[in-house]
Amino acid sequence: MGQVIFAGDISGTQLYRTCLIFSSSPSPSLSFAPLLRTMATTQKDFGRLISVYGVSPRYLQRAVIVAVLSFLFFITMMFGFYLRQNVGYFLLATAFLIVYLVMMFSLLTQRRSMVRVFENGLEYRKNRLEWGEMESIDVSSEIVLIARDGRRISLPSSISETEALTRHITFKIAAAGAAS
Repeated sequence: MGQVIFAGDISGTQLYRTCLIFSSSPSPSLSFAPLLRTMATTQKDFGRLISVYGVSPRYLQRAVIVAVLSFLFFITMMFGFYLRQNVGYFLLATAFLIVYLVMMFSLLTQRRSMVRVFENGLEYRKNRLEWGEMESIDVSSEIVLIARDGRRISLPSSISETEALTRHITFKIAAAGAAS
């Protein structure tokens, strides 16, 4: 039997956690302290978490409704195929199954797209920017953050409370520009 150990170091609001899995008789020479130190030093400390902007509930609701309906139609078409033994029912069931699988995949990927706003910056997926690193924000069709090094980070339109997020980012960029 193996053991699962969670080792963590909480610095501010960030939790650096590593899941270490090893056998029941671990080697005494096995040391994970350097790994934890390098993880802690590579991340910037953005301070306290102020708010989290996830996917808007209406987008999630639409995706769930489509997924449920496509699954029900899949089951219905499979039952029709069972009763009538017609290839048309099987093809329809396959199409509804594909729609169902695509919707479930999009639900999983949508759930991960959230913007975390901290005291000293923001985080979206793998992008972490301090307020001083941001040059401007473009809100024409979607929210696009423009960094001073030329990077353009697009935030999806499915994020909830986009107006509040835009106001907050604009205010913080202006405050960081005035401070520097």
